[in-house]
Amino acid sequence: MESMPSEKNKTILIIKGYKFRFHKMLQGEVQRWTCCKNSCKCYFKLFSDNVMLKNCNEHNHEKCDEKILNRQKISNAVKRKAVDDVSIRSSTIFTGTNKKLQ
Repeated sequence: MESMPSEKNKTILIIKGYKFRFHKMLQGEVQRWTCCKNSCKCYFKLFSDNVMLKNCNEHNHEKCDEKILNRQKISNAVKRKAVDDVSIRSSTIFTGTNKKLQ
């Protein structure tokens, strides 16, 4: 299980090539995460100590490509850094972020 921030700085979990977003908190400290594709009904339930309670593996779409996931990680990190520190040039932000992620 890997996590990355979204464009809006929300947590996205990547499990077996599929992206999941936090949906809601359930009773008893259980989190419900749903697939990022709106047409996909897949979800899983996660207990507070990262133990999966229920898992749905029946996606109706292909996995996300590794190259696309890496591009999204870099793009989101650059956007966040640019908003946080306006005085730095964009090429410097991109180079520094790219080195950190590799």
